[in-house]
Amino acid sequence: MMENQNGPIAWMTHHRVAPNLLMLFLIIGGLFVSYTIQKEFLPSESAAIVNIDIEYPAATPSEIEQSVVVPLENALQGMINIKKLSSSISQGSSQTRIELVESADRSKVYQDIKQAVDRINTFPQLIERPLVSLEEDTIEVLELAVFGDLSLFEMKQLGEQVRLLLLQDNRLSKIEMNGLPQQQIHIDIRPEMLKRYRIRLADIASRLRSSALEQSAGTVQSENGNILVSVNNKRYWSYEFSKIPILQQSDGSNLLLGDIATIREGFADSNQLVTFNGHNGILLNIYRSGQQTPSDVYDAYLDSLSEIQALLPPGADLRLTDNDATTYTQRLGLVLKNAFLGLLLVMITLALFLQHHLAFWIVIGLPTTFLGAIIFLPLFNVTINVISLFGFIIALGLVVDDAIIAGENIYARQQQGMDFQTAAIMGAKEMAVPLSFAILTNIIAFLPLLSMPGQIGRIFGSAPIVVVICFVISWVEALFILPAHLAASGKSKTHRFDGIRQRCAAYLDHFIHHRYRRFLQTCLKRPLLSLALPLCIASISLSYALSGRMGFSVFPALEGEWAVATAELPNDASMAQLKQVRDHVEAAALRTVAKSGGDTLLQSRQAEIDGNSVSVGLYLTPTEVRPISSHELVRRWQQNLGPINHVRSIEFDAERGGGGGNNSRLSIELRHQDGLLLARAIRDAEQQLADINGLSDVKSSYSEGIPQWDVSLSQHGLNLGLNTAMVSEQLRGALYGNQAMRLQRQSSEVSVLVRMDRDAIRSEADIKNLPIQTESGGELPLHELAELKKSSAPASISRRDAQRIETITARANNPRQLPILVQTIEDKLFPTLRAKYPGIVLQFSGNQEEASEGLSNLSVGTVLALLAIFAALAIPMRSYSQPLLIMSIIPFAAVGAILGHMVLQLSISMVSIMGILALSGIVINNSLILIEFANRAREGGKMLEDAIITAACQRFRPIFLTSITTFFGLAPMVFESSRQAQMLIPMAVSIGFGILFTSVVCLSFLPVLYVQHGKLTQKKDEPAKSPARQGEVIEKY
Repeated sequence: MMENQNGPIAWMTHHRVAPNLLMLFLIIGGLFVSYTIQKEFLPSESAAIVNIDIEYPAATPSEIEQSVVVPLENALQGMINIKKLSSSISQGSSQTRIELVESADRSKVYQDIKQAVDRINTFPQLIERPLVSLEEDTIEVLELAVFGDLSLFEMKQLGEQVRLLLLQDNRLSKIEMNGLPQQQIHIDIRPEMLKRYRIRLADIASRLRSSALEQSAGTVQSENGNILVSVNNKRYWSYEFSKIPILQQSDGSNLLLGDIATIREGFADSNQLVTFNGHNGILLNIYRSGQQTPSDVYDAYLDSLSEIQALLPPGADLRLTDNDATTYTQRLGLVLKNAFLGLLLVMITLALFLQHHLAFWIVIGLPTTFLGAIIFLPLFNVTINVISLFGFIIALGLVVDDAIIAGENIYARQQQGMDFQTAAIMGAKEMAVPLSFAILTNIIAFLPLLSMPGQIGRIFGSAPIVVVICFVISWVEALFILPAHLAASGKSKTHRFDGIRQRCAAYLDHFIHHRYRRFLQTCLKRPLLSLALPLCIASISLSYALSGRMGFSVFPALEGEWAVATAELPNDASMAQLKQVRDHVEAAALRTVAKSGGDTLLQSRQAEIDGNSVSVGLYLTPTEVRPISSHELVRRWQQNLGPINHVRSIEFDAERGGGGGNNSRLSIELRHQDGLLLARAIRDAEQQLADINGLSDVKSSYSEGIPQWDVSLSQHGLNLGLNTAMVSEQLRGALYGNQAMRLQRQSSEVSVLVRMDRDAIRSEADIKNLPIQTESGGELPLHELAELKKSSAPASISRRDAQRIETITARANNPRQLPILVQTIEDKLFPTLRAKYPGIVLQFSGNQEEASEGLSNLSVGTVLALLAIFAALAIPMRSYSQPLLIMSIIPFAAVGAILGHMVLQLSISMVSIMGILALSGIVINNSLILIEFANRAREGGKMLEDAIITAACQRFRPIFLTSITTFFGLAPMVFESSRQAQMLIPMAVSIGFGILFTSVVCLSFLPVLYVQHGKLTQKKDEPAKSPARQGEVIEKY
């Protein structure tokens, strides 16, 4: 026996002090790190994105595409580390978004892109300097609406005052103001003034630029010290410009700008307006930085609230429309509550079936493991958030499993009459090899989850990291700390609850040695039936899930904090038409809310006009108090809406703010170099999608464009000495304006535009009669100098990977049928369009694209993980067939997860699949140790069937305990009724129900398979060879 008193396990068990010091280090270190580690609601989504923003004032989207975006794409073509390049082009500007591969050095690639942009020398002269920026990893915490009966200019000033006041608190570092167009100073001049004084708009803009000078003239050294001399004639407000002299008249007096122009504060010409509760409004988006929690930012806002309210003029108010701090507190509390309930259930279960000192030390191992894991989280850039805490809930039952496996074996040795120290050493050493490889397979199974792409990977990536760290710490705790404590615990004292525990243990033992043994013997006598029944259940369940009838989505359907309706109008819709649609949609929303709960349902409402779209959002009460769900509210809202004039399409969203996408919608991208062919293809695809049963609300991004007049100089204009550039400059100055200067006013950049008075250009006739000055100084109307042709131009253009792109979206009437509809489109629509329009690129986008990419990555990762698990089992077992025997339990994990989803009426999501993959390593533990015990029994001389029956009866108790502790650890989350927990429930269901089902299969199906495997290998009557040189391996531990 002395040979077993060597090795690290024996040394730690004998030492007594070292295990306690290690445990204290893990506990105290974890407590310290838990106070300093960053805490947030969800993990930061730090995608590697470079943005290029280019302004080309007054230019059409087609002009910007050809002169700006195409040269930019050519400059970036072939650059490594670029994953996706997409551009969005609208009137006067383009935004190019470059997504980098995740392994790229962001700073280096950003510099390479910036240098490539700087090298482009073919950009038009009138564009603003391209703004290249690396997207910041900032997270919005609060959205503050400031609203009231104020003009837009007054609202802008008030919003700026509130912003500056908030920034005085050093806890707030970034606040953005949104909801209004860019502020401008408009200098509007009547045509007759230009004609009277024979002056052009460009000349006035030039005078303004030369008069706005701020420059140091030097320093004078006087007896009293240095005197700095500077020239400062810069003006910042509209009223300051009226006294600027424009020209000197014949009588010697100066003609002032205010004599010929109307000067006023204004905004860029765009359809952009935000209203809040029916009043003009502006939005302040408040971000957190560094180690701040959402609560820190919220506390800073509350500390400034009284000062902000003192700023508000009569008729103005403010309201938080988005508060991640409250959500953070609620969701964190929800996860912690479920973790506590799971821990409580695990403790009760252990107390009912284990010796109280064994149960005590197993439970003590939980905080030791979890706090120890927290020490290492910062090394992997993992924060404390809802997802990482959920990782601890997943690990709760699994960590207990490791301790039960080692502790039960030590307890069995004590029951055989060994002294406590010897039993602790021998029991731990016997389990060291199978436990080590079981934990290794668990870790391997979780690794594919780290390769998940896109949003779901960034959100859920922290959970597998937490679980893997917990596995490693639990291995240390089970083999090097727990044995020392059990060796020192001595004989258990009588406890008043021992009677209950003994009765539970006696009932379980009776069940094992009588009912279960007879059941297993019956299964072994009827192998075909015993194997066929679970295989049939598995085939039916998997087939049903793969058929798409359960539905599939990237994220589970979530309850939103907002209910939103977004209407799209024709591109040439007027502001009056946009407001009419807004008022109609908003009135229908208010009628619906009044009949559905009133103030118990709605906190506030917000409407936004942007371009040709109208969005009306309802900010709902917390999910726990609202009388109906956001999905039901949207359904009623749609019913109450009725017909609306001028609207091309309208879309509702009940999941905004919930953390996931709209699971009932699908999106298809069409790409081609030829814009005309793409237009025909998009119309064709739209029609064919509308004919598919089960789809509705089919709409595309394509539109016929907005009316455009193409101006070309006539022969008469050429004879007068005009050229295209001269006419274009005058037209641009009259319609858009000549930019005289840009001013920095507080945090806003303000453009000063000299332009034709808006009242002089209201109709087509006004455009035709625009005065154009000739080289001789005379004036002629535009229509006498140029030919005007009516056409249409796209209001916006989208490009991806150097091709024009259009998008079609549709809604599945039954979200569960979405996978079937997607398959129908792939099998029928895509081949038809590819044959009809050669060269067209078709692909799903949005949730479908992310799901496809995610499944592809998971497929590769799963295959590699299964091969690694096979190798990890084959090496210690020195067998090719027995690892396959052990791994045969994995498909039943998926079956159990599917059955759990069916029982709880849940759709399959990527979160569910992540749970199934994680489960594949967990379920191997029990089958591995069961086969290990059966091999030992055969090695001891037992026949094949006797060996597996003995092993199954020996392992029934720990398998039962590990399964129910894992399930009970997750049970509070599985049966959580709160709508806030819907994102986490599918993974909990997959693991919880999967572990229960596979435990049943492990104790019934696997023994039968083991016997049949033994018969096939003709080893029925021979003792099994050792799966490993067990004695040699034990000695190393």
